Amino acid sequence: MSTSPGRGPFVMIAVGSRGDVQPLAALARGLVRRGVPLRFLSHPEFRELAYGLDFHALPGADIRAIMERMTGAAARHGGRVDLFREFLRAADLLAAGTRELHEACRAVIRDARAYTVSPQLLGMAASLSEAGAPPFVCTALQPIDPTRAFPSPFLAARGLGPLNRLSHFLPAGLLWPRVRRAFNEWRIRDLGLPPAGWKATARWLTRPGLRLYGFSRHVVPPPADWPADRVVCGYWRDPGSAEGTLPPELERFLAAGEPPLGITFGSMLEEDPRGGLEIVIQALKVSGIRAVLLRGWGEWGLPDLPENVHICDPVSHDLLFPRLSAVVHHGGAGTTAAVLRHGLPSLVVPFALDQAFWGWRVHALGAGPKPLPRAALEVDRFRQRLEELHSSGSVGHPAQDLARRIQDENGLDAAMDPLASLRP
Repeated sequence: MSTSPGRGPFVMIAVGSRGDVQPLAALARGLVRRGVPLRFLSHPEFRELAYGLDFHALPGADIRAIMERMTGAAARHGGRVDLFREFLRAADLLAAGTRELHEACRAVIRDARAYTVSPQLLGMAASLSEAGAPPFVCTALQPIDPTRAFPSPFLAARGLGPLNRLSHFLPAGLLWPRVRRAFNEWRIRDLGLPPAGWKATARWLTRPGLRLYGFSRHVVPPPADWPADRVVCGYWRDPGSAEGTLPPELERFLAAGEPPLGITFGSMLEEDPRGGLEIVIQALKVSGIRAVLLRGWGEWGLPDLPENVHICDPVSHDLLFPRLSAVVHHGGAGTTAAVLRHGLPSLVVPFALDQAFWGWRVHALGAGPKPLPRAALEVDRFRQRLEELHSSGSVGHPAQDLARRIQDENGLDAAMDPLASLRP
């Protein structure tokens, strides 16, 4: 049964970690403020991010289990091939939920005037277009279009020379054998389409049509060999995201001394989260540097904390970051955006996938030291990097000049203008 374009609401489909979903929720709220009727689809874990939106929970993708499969062994693997191998391990979970996820998306977009998808669903969206679905736009937080300017962020952190362009085709090509059977069963059974081959992954990636990037051109300049319909908008954030208050215990810690470091590893999950936490705590104890540790999805126990360390549940970056001197983080696209936007020096501790790419971009822009992979994290080395970061100071740091240029961009308007004008 085919899917026909309708005159119903706009639909946004956001998959990935919290840092992947939150900017898209901000973009969705921007469209709603413009009077665009909208449905927002994402993982049930992120329902609270979709406040003010018509939220629909996506089945078929247990994002917590996927993240655990991808990042659980990060303490043991430091190489880029090893890190991508963890993603391939997670592909089995993706394949198992393919039909349920795709059919849920298909049902919600059936009467839509247009919709957006995260890059992970490009193959689904292209297949739905073959079946007569409404037009779609890909919204991405990482550069996914092939270019000679730099390699795929998912395979290499720095240049591969003449292999740069080719590298952008490899992640999907390596993933395809793991998901091909489930994907093609859905195409044949539910869409009445012929099976797709390996070459289809390249066609989906380079497919003409509007593609919106939610990062700053001052962080990743748009390559000269990208098509004109690839638009680097700037970061997507809610204008009122700095409203609210911090927990009283955190406020008391912040007021008790100099601005501390912030340490957050977001949605990263480890096989032994206590081991990583103990390295962080011990390094902070030896250095004496004040720090706020934000819990993520990792099940941290509460060790005996030195007086210079405060642990708390996640809070708004826009509330906390102006009170910090610097940040240590995993290099997720969303967290990196928040750190750069606030002009804070940062040390990136990449766990997997595109995180090393953002870590080296931060370093190349003068906004922080060289990244320290999670696999290389040990007390003395981490203490040295913390002291280097702490001594750099935020006043007059190159990160502040970069932040001023980023803040001059209006990423929401740059994305909403073309989206609001889409018609079936």
